[in-house]
Amino acid sequence: MVVGGGQSINDFDPNPLIGNGRAISILLAREGATVTVIDRSLTAAQGTVDIIREEAAGEAIAVVGDVSTPEGCEDTVKSSLQALGGTVDGMVIVIGVVGDACSVEANAKARADYWDCVINLNLQAHYLLM
Repeated sequence: MVVGGGQSINDFDPNPLIGNGRAISILLAREGATVTVIDRSLTAAQGTVDIIREEAAGEAIAVVGDVSTPEGCEDTVKSSLQALGGTVDGMVIVIGVVGDACSVEANAKARADYWDCVINLNLQAHYLLM
């Protein structure tokens, strides 16, 4: 399982860089792992899966998962287990947010919401997924 294995691509960039999650997914597949590529966006996850399949690097499955809540973490693990036939040999968590990934407004409630967003993804999700 690679949580954060998808990648959003900007249409205006003809030579986009490859992100850590996508790179790890491809390398694991090249080494023979069946990889569940997990992302909030099916398009982002499927893009990584398509690259793996185009390279004939191995088997990969796109899984949609929003790990920003405890329920989302549980659902993501269940979906991955189902996609893999019930067993997972390893997990790589390549998620984290900073800056504009969580909305920021100039009021106390928004600052608290921003803090919750950062903690939920950068800390809590890592703990709950294991």
